[in-house]
Amino acid sequence: MAKLETRTFPIGVLTRRFNVSAESLRNWERAGLIPPAHRTPGGHRRYGQGHIDAVHKLLYAPTVRLGQVDRDDAEAAGAERVESVLV
Repeated sequence: MAKLETRTFPIGVLTRRFNVSAESLRNWERAGLIPPAHRTPGGHRRYGQGHIDAVHKLLYAPTVRLGQVDRDDAEAAGAERVESVLV
């Protein structure tokens, strides 16, 4: 039986694809806005398709109107495009 390969990417691939900083991705992960990244034995983050989908949804999904408290929370979590963060 063939082994199913799951392709993963380093953080730099996501930062370039979505034009966001690595620090934003780390902050979103800590805030629970995207799933935790897989880690290599050396501790480097690796992202799969589920992470790419979550970042895409976070940045580009239809927006909802945010109250000031939600907006402050999103900014504290490192969201660069606060208008697109879903509550």
